[in-house]
Amino acid sequence: MMSVPWVYSQRRMQNCVTSPIYPSVLWGSGFTALHVAQGMPVSARVLALNCGFLYAYSVLQCPLEALHGRQSLLHNGFAGAVLGWGGASLGMVGVPFYHMLPPALLKMPMAATGAIVYGSIGALLGGVLEKKPL
Repeated sequence: MMSVPWVYSQRRMQNCVTSPIYPSVLWGSGFTALHVAQGMPVSARVLALNCGFLYAYSVLQCPLEALHGRQSLLHNGFAGAVLGWGGASLGMVGVPFYHMLPPALLKMPMAATGAIVYGSIGALLGGVLEKKPL
């Protein structure tokens, strides 16, 4: 009988789907409170978007970790870039620090700019906060 590597186990994949729920709700609520403090009206849509974005960010990393057999800050960057591209192209999220970006990035389509900014933030979070290797 051939054993399944740990990274591909059903328990590992189930954990990848369930473990980010609580942190996503916690941090999504915090980001929603920050939006409200900056003058945005309280709405369930903003809370759901923040929590859902963070949950999807965490879950998107799982297949990459399973394929490579390890964690990497590149997985964080890729997950952030995918969500930044999709969110910015659909108009669901804005691009943070937009006014501070170099002119070359401002000439790109908003989806590409969102991918670059959110991917960079994701990689930074993976490297600095989670101390993941390259």
